[in-house]
Amino acid sequence: MLKPSITTPLQMGAMLLSGMRLSSRIRWIGALLIFVLGGCWSFGTLFPDQVFSAYQKASDWIRAVGPIQHLPAPAPMLSVDASPEGSRKPYVVLSVNAAAQMIKGRGWQPTEAEIGGLEASLPLVPQLRAENWLPRYDLRIEHPEQYFRQYFPVVQKGKKLIYVNAFRDEIPNWRQRIVIIMDGGTCCWQAFYDPAMHAFLALRINGVA
Repeated sequence: MLKPSITTPLQMGAMLLSGMRLSSRIRWIGALLIFVLGGCWSFGTLFPDQVFSAYQKASDWIRAVGPIQHLPAPAPMLSVDASPEGSRKPYVVLSVNAAAQMIKGRGWQPTEAEIGGLEASLPLVPQLRAENWLPRYDLRIEHPEQYFRQYFPVVQKGKKLIYVNAFRDEIPNWRQRIVIIMDGGTCCWQAFYDPAMHAFLALRINGVA
């Protein structure tokens, strides 16, 4: 009388692989996987106490380590333009000495309220026509608040004024030194601001090459 044979997972996997039409590469990978799984099954069948003991040790070790700690994601670096706070503003107040080649006079220190008055008066700029252009062109600055602006406090003939140097595109180091651009048309303009009168004077717009 024949004894019934016990088919292990290893034998079953080999029989399945042999019956399937697979490439040799896939057969080798499948055989390796079945061998590993079959070995684990055989080890658990022959030595169940060792398997359970190893499981207990692994569980104790995991509990001792505690929950997995996730490192915080690195914070994005601040850009140069984002710090300090004042550098976010589209304007800067510079000493008149930095603009000696463009304007003459001694400097003075405006208050925050006087600079705030200049900013609040910017909507008056479109009312002025460029003095350095012929009247027939009627050249004006429509949105002065959209320009980067340098403010130079200067005293001329005993009157405190602020010289405004404005340009459309951001220029490197414009917060530290005066920007001089030749031509450009309405991309660049200059004017004097009278903080006592809350008015702009002598608007000039760059020429066109």
